[in-house]
Amino acid sequence: MFFITGDIYHIYNRGNNKNILFHDDKSYLLFLSNLKKQVKPFSDILAWTLMPNHFHLMLHANEKSIIPRSSGKNKIQELAYRIGILLFSYSQSINLKNGTTGSQFQQKTKSKNLFTADALRNCNRNQNH
Repeated sequence: MFFITGDIYHIYNRGNNKNILFHDDKSYLLFLSNLKKQVKPFSDILAWTLMPNHFHLMLHANEKSIIPRSSGKNKIQELAYRIGILLFSYSQSINLKNGTTGSQFQQKTKSKNLFTADALRNCNRNQNH
């Protein structure tokens, strides 16, 4: 995932092998708590939807989102790193609770750029004329 300051992104993933991710109210609340702790400090959370076997996030990338971070030999942006930590920490908690192992999520979390800051500036410019 690559983020640009000011752009709005749709982030989504589903359960590994299409499995259920959220089994009860506590699992939804755990994910939201981790989301608040890991993602909120590094982006603006515009919307979220948690379904039993998948989730959707709408995030606005800010200045903190794009801070580079070393991850092994690679550089990764802070927001991408934090999304990975969100999924990893949720998986660890669920595995500990259920006595299971492995990721709860599919390998690749998807990210789509919904709206660019340039498009917003152009939209505002056209409305003022």
